[in-house]
Amino acid sequence: MAEAELLYATEEDGRLIKVWQQSGLRWLEFGDGLIQTEIDLARPDYLPESFNRAILSGALFTGQVPDKVLLAGTGGGSTARYFGNRFPDVVGDAVDLSAIVLDIAQRFFECLNGEYWQLIEADIREYVKNCPTRYDLIVMDIAVGQASPDWITDPLFLNGC
Repeated sequence: MAEAELLYATEEDGRLIKVWQQSGLRWLEFGDGLIQTEIDLARPDYLPESFNRAILSGALFTGQVPDKVLLAGTGGGSTARYFGNRFPDVVGDAVDLSAIVLDIAQRFFECLNGEYWQLIEADIREYVKNCPTRYDLIVMDIAVGQASPDWITDPLFLNGC
């Protein structure tokens, strides 16, 4: 197996952001040893990371594909890429606090931004307060360090969603 190649590195607010590639897999990390996003370059309709598949598992029980999806925490955009390739008629908004991360999602992870998917730089807490759109599915993929922030389960925030 080929050695992992560093494709890109930058720093934002004291956080090291790196994009790696090895044997057709590309991943994003934030300097904490965890893979934040991973894609298989040859399979745009597949999510290689089990945690990405797990956060979508609840949608299996609805029996239908959502029309409108909100991704809270875009990261490399693997979930938006998956939806765009697996379910091309799904319309979605992917919200992330970092313009750098949104740029990486487009440049390195084939994250869609255009007619069906919009990448939005915003704090998700403010976004849901002011957003007139009603979503069929909201995917929360936000971590601070290696844990979900306390506000993500706050009833005020959840009611706003």
